[in-house]
Amino acid sequence: MLVVDSLTKSFGDHTVLRGVDLHLDKGEVVALIGPSGGGKSTLLRCINQLELPTSGQVTLDGTPLVSTRGGAVVAPSAKALLRVRRQIGMVFQSFNLFANMTAEQNIVFAQRAALGTGKDEARERARTLLERVGMGHKAGSHPSQLSGGQQQRVAIARSLALDPRVILFDEPTSAIDPEMRSEVLSVMRELAEAGMTMLVSTHEMGFAKQVSDRTVFLCDGGILEEGPSRSLLEQPTHDRTRQFLRAIAEG
Repeated sequence: MLVVDSLTKSFGDHTVLRGVDLHLDKGEVVALIGPSGGGKSTLLRCINQLELPTSGQVTLDGTPLVSTRGGAVVAPSAKALLRVRRQIGMVFQSFNLFANMTAEQNIVFAQRAALGTGKDEARERARTLLERVGMGHKAGSHPSQLSGGQQQRVAIARSLALDPRVILFDEPTSAIDPEMRSEVLSVMRELAEAGMTMLVSTHEMGFAKQVSDRTVFLCDGGILEEGPSRSLLEQPTHDRTRQFLRAIAEG
């Protein structure tokens, strides 16, 4: 469904991604793990076109999402960018909610801006999605009145409002108090059970083992190892993967 082919990304002389190849099947949940600075966030941002890849291709259902001209990657048009954002949702570690809008207004705005949805329809869908993520009682609250876990659940509802084919999660629990993480992980688990295709950058090894179908270990801009989650997390074959998992367990 989603294919990343030979994706590279450089910032000046610093290469962050080195020819990454990755695929997601429809309904599959893939955990993306690895040390900080290894390229996980950059990979997600390149897939969603928040960063322009240096080279390579991203394809969704056979349709290329990265524009090229004469072999070089070029910035997508506003129309092409909007198409990508409609199909590939993204949930950030820092929530990225509009502080001057209520939870409901954040979700209404996303629909009206990206889909042109009518105000009443957008409001009804926002309320339905807030109920789905257990936030219906906070529809009128502003982000400053919500905990980190509550803000992240609103952010997930906002992403769902666009009916994406795939949702990318960039360390969705890293900015949340440990006691609140279970709220967000529970919502993500329910999405996985409902068949949502998800690529999740995470340090939550329990979630990766229990919920994801496959785990990918990304380090120094390249994929060193991937495979069924339980097998990779319990019996990794690469020394660097073992070192990383040991550090996570001891931390």
